[in-house]
Amino acid sequence: MSRFAAWLMVLVAFALGLAVIGEANNTADQPHTTQEHLRSAAWWPTKQLPDQSVYAGSAACARCHADLYATQQQSQMAHTLKHAGQGAVTPGELHATYQLGDYHYTLSTGKSGLLMHVADAHGARTDAEMQWVFGSGDVGQSFLWQQGDGFRESRFNYFAQLQTFAATPGRLHGTPLSLDGAVGRPIASFEAKTCFACHTNNISADLTTITPGIGCESCHGPGRAHMQAMEQRGATNAAASKPQHLDAHILNPDDMTPVQQVDLCGSCHSTSWDVRLMGAVGVQTVRFPAYRLQKSHCWGTKGDARLVCTSCHDPHAPLEKNDVAYDAACLACHTTKDRPVKDVAHAANACPVATSKCVSCHMPKNELPEMHYAFTDHNIRIVRGTSAFPD
Repeated sequence: MSRFAAWLMVLVAFALGLAVIGEANNTADQPHTTQEHLRSAAWWPTKQLPDQSVYAGSAACARCHADLYATQQQSQMAHTLKHAGQGAVTPGELHATYQLGDYHYTLSTGKSGLLMHVADAHGARTDAEMQWVFGSGDVGQSFLWQQGDGFRESRFNYFAQLQTFAATPGRLHGTPLSLDGAVGRPIASFEAKTCFACHTNNISADLTTITPGIGCESCHGPGRAHMQAMEQRGATNAAASKPQHLDAHILNPDDMTPVQQVDLCGSCHSTSWDVRLMGAVGVQTVRFPAYRLQKSHCWGTKGDARLVCTSCHDPHAPLEKNDVAYDAACLACHTTKDRPVKDVAHAANACPVATSKCVSCHMPKNELPEMHYAFTDHNIRIVRGTSAFPD
């Protein structure tokens, strides 16, 4: 067999494999890739719509959902993208420095935003005005700015745990070949769109409209038609404060299957198939909660409505960091001697060790060195001693 024929067979097998993947995912109760959702759905999180008039804006949602809007505005998701102006970075960041080979980096504030200064060992220097700060700051922050038809990404990130700059994760750490190359990594517009799509309420296809931070319509879809429908029905604030399933114009995750709900969050946090196709393995997968959750024994094959992302995390509120706060979700399934669960038919075994801080044992944290942060493993399980990280 010739080398060409061998390669042809490999390509055919790969194509057939993708076809099988698509066929296996052709049901509502099977995980999909985000790209499959984007292609098949009229709207899905991160989908860029050509008509921006279909959006109402989060402030419009607040007219009926004032309490949810107020708490969501305090969440990390609401602050996951900021203009690089005054207050976008901490005082510690402004005083931090970074060294990459012969290049030295510092930051300062200018009249129009955040300035990055790059100097080489021979005294040559150049500046760049950074426009966007990605990340709420809980883990870290990265910096982007527009240049010509594309964007540039800083060679460094700020990491909260380190309280200083370090190399941008997933990027080459070698010394740049020139001062211009040291300024930042060039990013094509199509790649920049994928970054902005997960850090904005909505963006236009040409990136001329960018609404920073995750808002109501990031997860529920364009809201103008829903708002008009509710106005026609005379919905009041009191009525809208209760769960509503009245309008097909808005996406309500409560109306979805467990797999669909997890895939919805996976639009930005990566679905299980997204992770498989990107080739992530081992402890690197701890960053992807949907993939890890669906590895859990209690997930089963089609999931459980009591075990979706929103079972533990309120998307309309800041992330809860106290282990005890998650006990109620665990005990909704796992009976105890003093607290039997209501749904006896679906009760799970009681933990013989403790009835509090369940996640501290069954969802351990794992440090990712290049992220300088310990991520919670959403593969809920009995962790046995120093056993290897279960892929």
